[in-house]
Amino acid sequence: KQSNPKVLYETVEDFPVNDFWSRLEQQNCRWTRLRNYLEANLIQIHIFKVGDVRRDVYIVGLFDGHIVGVRMFAVET
Repeated sequence: KQSNPKVLYETVEDFPVNDFWSRLEQQNCRWTRLRNYLEANLIQIHIFKVGDVRRDVYIVGLFDGHIVGVRMFAVET
């Protein structure tokens, strides 16, 4: 069976939550405010990075039984 040429396969990394925040919080206090807001409102927070150099970053968790989150972009060289 042939694969679908329209389907893209990307690397997905489940990134450690504390490692993600510690690096960003050194750069700007706005990251601390975002972290505090998410931790106050979400449970079971996970961070996923998709791609290799230009990466989509998803911070997701549960709020009142629903999966919610934030999407952002990063360039890692």
